[in-house]
Amino acid sequence: MPEEPKRVGLVGHCGFDTSSLTRFVKKTLGHDTVIHAIKSDANIADKACDVLLINRVLEGRFNAMDGLDLIRQLLRASPDMSAMLISNYEDAQESAEQAGARPGFGKRQVGKSIAAERLRDACGIGA
Repeated sequence: MPEEPKRVGLVGHCGFDTSSLTRFVKKTLGHDTVIHAIKSDANIADKACDVLLINRVLEGRFNAMDGLDLIRQLLRASPDMSAMLISNYEDAQESAEQAGARPGFGKRQVGKSIAAERLRDACGIGA
């Protein structure tokens, strides 16, 4: 029986980054991967995603100050949720992981093996 396609939420990204991340995610996880561009808190609960890729600086309607705050809120409510911070700043990545997020990556790492490995790991896919 074929495996269900992975579902990835792109949370709080601008149009350009959503497009870039969509190409990267589909190349990494497969072209049947379902992508949800999430622009508000309400949409997060509606989507059953395998992983959320959360922008450090949120674009959209969120009750969080930034991506780190959103990760803290989401993981407090659902500790088993898989979330990653998308940020080039190491201190922000460390804070996200301390809050319970999976190791994330920066936009400069999109397309590189470290980002692909982390995305596959967050979705439970072996190398």
